[in-house]
Amino acid sequence: MHKNHHTAAVVCDDPQQEICRKIRLGISALMLWIGITFIASNPQAAEVQNFGDRVPSPGEFIEALTPGEATAPKMRGIKPINPAASKTPNAVSMELTFEFNSANLSGSAKRTLNNLGGALQDQELKAYRFRIEGYTDSKGSAVYNQRLSEQRAQSVKAYLVGRLGIESRRLEAVGKGETDPLDPNDPENPANRRVQIVNLGG
Repeated sequence: MHKNHHTAAVVCDDPQQEICRKIRLGISALMLWIGITFIASNPQAAEVQNFGDRVPSPGEFIEALTPGEATAPKMRGIKPINPAASKTPNAVSMELTFEFNSANLSGSAKRTLNNLGGALQDQELKAYRFRIEGYTDSKGSAVYNQRLSEQRAQSVKAYLVGRLGIESRRLEAVGKGETDPLDPNDPENPANRRVQIVNLGG
């Protein structure tokens, strides 16, 4: 009788252990979801190096566009799947000059892009993809400025691909128009007419 009583007690305990196990798994899954949500809602912003109207060297481009280590939140028991994803993407801003009201590159703009192309082919940056962003000042209509910024970004990409041999799949070109001016206090400042190169990661 004693043996049967003991067996009955063990059978009674099993469901409780199963419930506890499911609760522990549920808590672990919840903590993982909270951690992933926190990371997704706090993306690292690109650090922009503004070169202005000067011609940077390939080395300066490499240094400015190489991603830096980001500060990631410490979460017990959770490790990043891809360590490269925890790096902060970098960006450079340049005042490239174009022919008046066109997307034709000037001689000085081509010299700058020649150095940029050399940097993008370097081993330090060869594994990364980049976004070319075109910006204008606020002179003219917003519709015209948007179209011009798109054309100029595409012109930069075409030069890097066609003349310098950068793989097209590594580059995407977008126009930002007169949005996000470098000098928000003076939207017509020529400094707002610029091209930015953003490292998108591998």
